[in-house]
Amino acid sequence: MNRSTPRLHAGAWWCWGAGIAASALQTTNLLFLAMLASVVLTVASLCAEEGSSAHALTAFAKLGVFLILFRLVLAMVFGSIEGGTELVRIPSASLPGWASGIRVGGPVTLEGLVGAFAQGSKLAVAILAFGAVNSLCSPYRILRVVPAALYELGVASTVALTTAPFAVATARQLRSARRLRGRPTRGLVALRYTAVPVLEQSLDRSIQLAASMDVRGFGRAAAVPQKDRRRANLALAIGLACSALALYGLLAPTPSRWIGAVTGAVAVGALSFSLRALSRASTRTRYRPDSWDRWSILVCLASLTGAVAVGVAASRWPLAIDPPQRPLHFPSLPPLLIFAAIAASAPGIQRLTEAP
Repeated sequence: MNRSTPRLHAGAWWCWGAGIAASALQTTNLLFLAMLASVVLTVASLCAEEGSSAHALTAFAKLGVFLILFRLVLAMVFGSIEGGTELVRIPSASLPGWASGIRVGGPVTLEGLVGAFAQGSKLAVAILAFGAVNSLCSPYRILRVVPAALYELGVASTVALTTAPFAVATARQLRSARRLRGRPTRGLVALRYTAVPVLEQSLDRSIQLAASMDVRGFGRAAAVPQKDRRRANLALAIGLACSALALYGLLAPTPSRWIGAVTGAVAVGALSFSLRALSRASTRTRYRPDSWDRWSILVCLASLTGAVAVGVAASRWPLAIDPPQRPLHFPSLPPLLIFAAIAASAPGIQRLTEAP
């Protein structure tokens, strides 16, 4: 990526990934999921910076493929939809009375496999989106914009997020070294000789990172009156409880949606007060902080709007969002889903329009 091209804010990248994940988890429309996966891969290829960890996206993609295959195996072992197009019949087993609702073996139908593939695909697309975010935006950048009250949690999350990409890179280096020495790089034999070094180097890197952060003064806290700290902790507890009630009120299939709206407003107010009060205890500074430019705001709004558009489409076209498996037919694509896919491609549009 050219240095003259402005880069998006770290929060915009994570908002983009969360928006795509929220859109994918709401539907089993394979056509729309394929569009989202194509958008993620295209944006990742267009917006990749020099020296970015592209292998992280490959690792997340492999994890998504594994989840799809695992979901297909579960559908084959524990039965498919009855009355569909039978492909093969595997031996069945009888279960005790307390497990009468579970079926092991029996006919494997095409409709059941398609449904399992769709269920696994939506989770795979969500994982692929966050893998793209990890490859495009360093977790250290998001750590710099974390509120001061959540800084310790942000540090722990950053260390955890960087462990997996570093372990993948270490495994690739060890595999290349074993290949040059003429030793096996696949199978249980290779896993036996690479698992321990990968784990050891990952732990050593975490210890070195913690030591360097401690030397630089991370974790310093200012003196805050105990009375103010108690109020902030009480507001934090109220905000978390109201957030849970708001999530239940908004997602539960009941007419009491207003409960979720009211508790959500209370949660926002309580959490804002708590974060503002707890931020006084942090004495950290920021060096060259990221700025919210017009494209960062546009990408964030487009991602959230796309996720909302999928939710609206679920209420207007439920059969298009969750196509029935019997009978099988080509899924339809409402205009709101097309709009959500276009909104998800906002970072790629920014790259094409701003590049010199």
